[in-house]
Amino acid sequence: MVTGDTLGVDFIYITNTSSDSNEWVKYVAKHAGDHYIVPKDKMEAMQIPDYDNAIPHYLIYDREGKFVKAIIGWDSVEAMMQEIEKVLK
Repeated sequence: MVTGDTLGVDFIYITNTSSDSNEWVKYVAKHAGDHYIVPKDKMEAMQIPDYDNAIPHYLIYDREGKFVKAIIGWDSVEAMMQEIEKVLK
């Protein structure tokens, strides 16, 4: 399995307080990365690119920290890996 460590990327997960906290704890235990719960009223202040309360919402940044792409929804691991690999090239 390819992980963020083997790719040389960081995975950061942010959810708002609408998520069930018990389910969230189970989820984060399965996924390496940094995990944060942000109060719903603070999500707007974060100025997340292309965010319109859509979950899941993925952001890809290049190695210099420049925003590259927002992905809304989940297609597959393979599709996400292709998007990440494009940025890493």
